[in-house]
Amino acid sequence: MSIPASKGLIVFDGYCFLCNNLVNLLLRIDKKEKFLFTHFESGTWKSINPSKPFLANSIVYVSGNSHYIQSEAVLKILAELSYPWKVLYILKYIPFNWREKLYRLIARNRYHIFGKRETCSIPTPELSHRFLP
Repeated sequence: MSIPASKGLIVFDGYCFLCNNLVNLLLRIDKKEKFLFTHFESGTWKSINPSKPFLANSIVYVSGNSHYIQSEAVLKILAELSYPWKVLYILKYIPFNWREKLYRLIARNRYHIFGKRETCSIPTPELSHRFLP
């Protein structure tokens, strides 16, 4: 599966309420539709990364031939957003080790804090063009 050069692909945990809520936020604020989405259980992700189909406690951002994970993925996504959301890109000045520790702490406890879905969410017909199967 190829991703258009003008788009980035966000791969997320489809069972995680926090992840799904962040995807919903991005769908609302990404007016230029820069992002496409898929989940770790999708055929799209498995075809892109067959050796590690599920990256536990992670988000992945695929842009061109590059893959970014965890806090680096979040920063790359923030860099693509428009104002005022782009201001959050200032988080890049937090030292990498601190960002990663904070990211891992939240990711490790996300089901306990935010909950877990029994099934992956299904996009509405209006948004289905933003999700890769």
